[in-house]
Parts: sequence; C-alpha cells; structure tokens
Amino acid sequence: MNDAVSDRKGIPSDDLMSRFMKKRDIDGKPISAPVLQRIILSFILAGRDTSSVALSWFFWLVMNHPNVEEKIIKELTTVLEETRGGERQRWTEDPIDFGEADRLVYLKAALAETLRLHVSFKKGKGSHVSLYRGYFIQYIAWKKFDVLL
Repeated sequence: MNDAVSDRKGIPSDDLMSRFMKKRDIDGKPISAPVLQRIILSFILAGRDTSSVALSWFFWLVMNHPNVEEKIIKELTTVLEETRGGERQRWTEDPIDFGEADRLVYLKAALAETLRLHVSFKKGKGSHVSLYRGYFIQYIAWKKFDVLL
C-alpha cells in the first residue's frame, strides 16, 4: 500500500486512490497514509461482492435481451467514434475517461435498472427468526419484478 501511495505522488493519476490523495481533511492537511489505507481497504472489501453480484446480473440481463445489447454497443460505438476516431484499435488503447462515460446514458440507465431489479445490498432492517439464548438470523424478503428492459 505504501508503494502505491508513493508511486501516485510522483505520477499523477485519476484512479480512486489518487482522488482520495488529492482531498484534504478539515484542517486542510492531506489525508494521512493510515487513514488512506483504511479508506481504500473499505472500498475493496465492501465493493467486491456487491460489485460482482451486480455485474453478474447486468451481463445476464444483457445476454437475455439482445435489443438492449445492440443499443449499448451502438452507444459505445458512437461515443468512441466521436472521441477517438474511426480506427477501432485506438478504442482499446486507453480506458474510457470520465467525459466519455458521462455520454453513455443508455449504458448507465441499463446498469441502474439492473441494480433496481436485483439489489446487491439492502440497507435497513429486515425480519428475523429467533434461535436460542438471544441469537437470531436476520433476513430480508425481496419481491422479484419482471424485467422491464
């Protein structure tokens, strides 16, 4: 982790860690390395399962709705042709930047719809079944919706 922090100090980047490194605390000081480590570790651990579940549902839905896949591909093609030119090899040389991502309206809508239909994580209280000696199992019941894509 310390190597990653020192690498980013020398070479500007636009990844998550670099963005937190640019932030200042309430006193205007840079975020300390231990706090930065806890923030990044939280993102890695908290986001791993929920992100993989959400992406699994997204790709399953897209696979089962070819018309949605066509619209996503058309939108990606249009944005990349306008920003990177018609030479398709250039499209994969660099990741999509924030300006390009902002223009992917249909893709963002499809991802949001996936999260609405198949919530990865529910915040709040659910029901529970009491066991013995004060132990209980908490669960949340979900109602499945028909796919509206």
